[in-house]
Amino acid sequence: MKAAKAVVSALACVALVALAASGARAQEQRTYRGVLTSVSSARVVVGSQPARVTAETMVTSDGRIVSLQALRRGMSAEVDVDGAGRALEVRVKGVVE
Repeated sequence: MKAAKAVVSALACVALVALAASGARAQEQRTYRGVLTSVSSARVVVGSQPARVTAETMVTSDGRIVSLQALRRGMSAEVDVDGAGRALEVRVKGVVE
């Protein structure tokens, strides 16, 4: 009986460690810089790095919030991407709306 409880306890610990590791990957954030090569309501591509656009994606130009529709291919851009491939923020310069 004690051995079975020890096994169950060990398996629970392994499951918690795996869950924590997957959560850490989801919280990772990377910034990519380059030329905006593709823009749509579903995704943006900066250089060769695609990122999914979500309702939470913020698009800024010179510190001001602008619409995704204001972005054009060929612009210099930075995109912050989380571990799941979602675009957190897209930053460009010179957009006037």
